[in-house]
Amino acid sequence: MTKLIKGFVLQKISFLLLFFLFVLTSQKALAADCSVNSGSDTNISADCDGFDLNSSNSNTITIDLGVTVSDGMYSNVIFLAEDLFKLDIKGVVEPTDMFAYGLYLNQRDKNNTLTLTTLDISGTLGSSGSDGRMGILMYNDATRNGNTVIGTLNNTGTIIGSTAMSLYSRSIITTLNNSGSITGGSGTGIIHIGNSTQADNGYFGTINNSGTIQGAAAAILLYNHAYITNLINTGTISTSGVGSDIDLSDSSYITNLYNDQGGTDALTINKVPTNYYVIINDGADYGKVKFNSVSSGTMNFNIDTTRSASGIDGATYSSVIEGLTSARLSATSGTSGIYTWTLSDSDNNNTWDLVIDSNAPSASNTITTVSNLTYATSAVFNSFSYISSYLNLSSYDCGLFDQQGMCGALFSRLVDSNGNNDTDFDYTAGQMVNGFKFNDNFRVAAFIDQMANNSLPSGVQLKNDSPLVGASTVWNQNKSKLGFEAKIMAAHQSKEITTTRIAVGDAEAGVGKTDIEMKAYMAELSYQYTVNDSFALRPFSGFRYSSIKQDAYSEYGVDNPLTFGAVSNETNTFIFGVQGKYIMNNKFMLTGSLGLEHDIKNSTSDVNTSSSTISGLTAVKLHNGGGVDKTRGSFGATLSYFITEKAKLDFHTNFQELTYHDSDLENFYISYAVGF
Repeated sequence: MTKLIKGFVLQKISFLLLFFLFVLTSQKALAADCSVNSGSDTNISADCDGFDLNSSNSNTITIDLGVTVSDGMYSNVIFLAEDLFKLDIKGVVEPTDMFAYGLYLNQRDKNNTLTLTTLDISGTLGSSGSDGRMGILMYNDATRNGNTVIGTLNNTGTIIGSTAMSLYSRSIITTLNNSGSITGGSGTGIIHIGNSTQADNGYFGTINNSGTIQGAAAAILLYNHAYITNLINTGTISTSGVGSDIDLSDSSYITNLYNDQGGTDALTINKVPTNYYVIINDGADYGKVKFNSVSSGTMNFNIDTTRSASGIDGATYSSVIEGLTSARLSATSGTSGIYTWTLSDSDNNNTWDLVIDSNAPSASNTITTVSNLTYATSAVFNSFSYISSYLNLSSYDCGLFDQQGMCGALFSRLVDSNGNNDTDFDYTAGQMVNGFKFNDNFRVAAFIDQMANNSLPSGVQLKNDSPLVGASTVWNQNKSKLGFEAKIMAAHQSKEITTTRIAVGDAEAGVGKTDIEMKAYMAELSYQYTVNDSFALRPFSGFRYSSIKQDAYSEYGVDNPLTFGAVSNETNTFIFGVQGKYIMNNKFMLTGSLGLEHDIKNSTSDVNTSSSTISGLTAVKLHNGGGVDKTRGSFGATLSYFITEKAKLDFHTNFQELTYHDSDLENFYISYAVGF
């Protein structure tokens, strides 16, 4: 450190000699060929010598890409003595001789403040060499009250010199954002020599480093009360010399240090910051800091939960701190957001491992939340299963035709299921059927059914954006509909579903969105015969294939999200039953039906979940212990009122047993059909 201080004292003397030479050679130093507009924006689009700004200019000066601005011996390239709104360096600002500066903010012998509001560098500012060249020099007189200020410095390019950036006395950079490189060849990357007689007058507000800051003596050196309020390092800060990456004199300090640099290149520093925040990306990528010869001060340790990855709990991160005794740590355990942590020096060698307790919910409570959700999910599957049932699909028909062979029907429907409070659902819907008769034996129909509203168990919501659609084809043996009838039907429905796991114990609530889809195909063969003039029977049998699939999804907005695998149900079902029609008079007809469904195949996948933070999760049955009813009964009754021979009203009710949780359903609808 003594060697460094001597070196910087000599450096400061050199600068004073420089200023003396600058005064003596001012005509040469200020000679400039670049043309800068007064009172308006300037684009420097061709190579030229440097320029000075001695009058207030609130505009923007841009050095275009591909342009080089340079100057000669004992001179600066860009000399600012008055305010400038913005300097945008896209090209190269190159001091060509020793003790030359790329950008010089000068407030020597002045009491007012000089401000460069924004400095953007995407090109190069400075030049390499060990002869005193600098990228940036900010200078003001210690005996005066003025400041040199850069509001925001954005470097995506290169700042380079013997010392890349040199700040003196009350020089201030409010925000430095570096994603490029700041390189000091023989000196430092950044040096701030504050005021030896006045504390806290020169500083960096915030340094955001995601690039590189390098120097031979030190990457960052603070001296004489200079300080950094926030240093956020997600890049690399390093020195090629034997000293620390960050060198702080006794009167200089860093308030908040956030660090991501680690691996085999731990960040080195010779003095504790007030607060140190480690950034953790994963088990192999996290911040490490090494302290050299620290004999005073205490440091508060914490985890930067804002910049760290999620799911970092339940792990040990080795050597996050080196070179500190416990006396230099204000605490060796604590909490950071949702994390509880401990610093452990198990070998008593002043090397501290970070142990973060598992913050993840228990697997058992999480499984309970999934299990509870299956009640609501099975209610949705029940509702989709009913849609594909025989009685429901058979209602989507239109058998009244006039001379044009057309038929239309409108339905208003109420559906109410009864199981337990966790599986009950109800909804209202409207539907429309259009049919066409090709001849006395062959007809087709298409239908659309739009849910108006629904009430489902807590945990699921269906978006009523996509209707149920389907079609049927019917062949009758006779015009009178006596004898054989064959029917083929198909239906499809898809909806967006939002699921919500309800918190249980330490298990969080979780929300996800996905899609659920139903496909159904049914073939039916029946035979109608008359018992007497008023009564006819129609035995029927059929086969139905249906599939219901809920897509895989991942939860969002939760600390420990679950990923749900796809859940599907596939059934092959035989259908048997009988339908009876009783003609009461020329206006009224009563229709009744009894049916039985039996699944010869009912394959339902388990609800599988996974998590990057929760281990031990197991599959849950969709029916969740409630069983699967493979044989289900149904009956229905319809009262028809014929307004005319080709127009009627139907009042219908039916009962249907459902697949899951011993549930059943009642359906009520009113329809109006007309032939035309």
